[in-house]
Amino acid sequence: MGSGVTGHEKSFELVYSDVAAWVDGYFVPVFGDALGYQPGDQLNWCPEWWRHPSAAIRLDALWWVWERHRLEGGLGISLWFLDHADPHLRALTEENGPFRRCSIEGGHRETWPLPTAGLAAHDIFGPPSSKPGPGLDDAGDPTLGPR
Repeated sequence: MGSGVTGHEKSFELVYSDVAAWVDGYFVPVFGDALGYQPGDQLNWCPEWWRHPSAAIRLDALWWVWERHRLEGGLGISLWFLDHADPHLRALTEENGPFRRCSIEGGHRETWPLPTAGLAAHDIFGPPSSKPGPGLDDAGDPTLGPR
């Protein structure tokens, strides 16, 4: 059994100790079946899913929500599928999703962060000013600058 979780609501025991255990023990078997996967099928999935930050974040969020919704029984799991799992699964496996360059048989292929030009906040909002902006009193935020 997993560790306990406490928060704003009642505490509960986790079924899975972490997202990796949940992906291996729950997500992969359930969604392999849901997608009708058979070895050799072309499917946008990466066996090293944790190497894709957007996928790891989505799967971690799905795991935490699943741990909470499973306590609510059938309705909770139904809502989890409709509101969480189905949209995230589509985003993960779609043609332009994070696994688009990977394959089950070929494994992981690197992806890269989007490039940026290094734009600084003051290039967008103007230089910092100590004067309050319109509608602000003397306690206004001096970083907003003139508009």
